[in-house]
Amino acid sequence: MGAGRRLGMGEPGRVDPKYYVESEGVSYEDGRRIVDTVGQKPAYPTDWDSAIEWTQETSELLDEAGWFDEFDVEQIFDRRFETIAAESVPQKYRKGSDS
Repeated sequence: MGAGRRLGMGEPGRVDPKYYVESEGVSYEDGRRIVDTVGQKPAYPTDWDSAIEWTQETSELLDEAGWFDEFDVEQIFDRRFETIAAESVPQKYRKGSDS
């Protein structure tokens, strides 16, 4: 069985709503809505700014909840590698400030 079939893809490159029914426990109708709303085109970020911002907000939230001490999350992102994925795909799959 090919990887696409295991992931619930009906036709190549198209996610079948059945994937969301079996994996996420939603109704078939909700699975169809998810597929239709989300679409099938991947988007690779050209930078990590939004990911770093989201991670920093999460760090602050965990600090407020008493789980961890807040820290500057910039130290866990190695920006030397942030453009590799976006540069390896066609322009139509890039998302970000310079796409």
